[in-house]
Amino acid sequence: MYGGYCFLNNAAISAQFFLDTGIASVAILDIDFHHGNGTQAIFYDRSDVFFVSLHGDPLEAFPHFLGHANEEGTGEGIG
Repeated sequence: MYGGYCFLNNAAISAQFFLDTGIASVAILDIDFHHGNGTQAIFYDRSDVFFVSLHGDPLEAFPHFLGHANEEGTGEGIG
């Protein structure tokens, strides 16, 4: 389902670059009215990237299908 505005996710590309060059873990802070659903999806099951998005309430703002408080990762990405 289409839900973003980016063709290339620069935050994800940069995070992976740092990991590939030996950095043990990376944090991404997304400050935007819209939830960073693409970045969340890329790293949702990984423990080496911590993703935080500060955004509008998904009950009131696009994208309505992601960005709720109970989304905390899966597998190795939980927490």
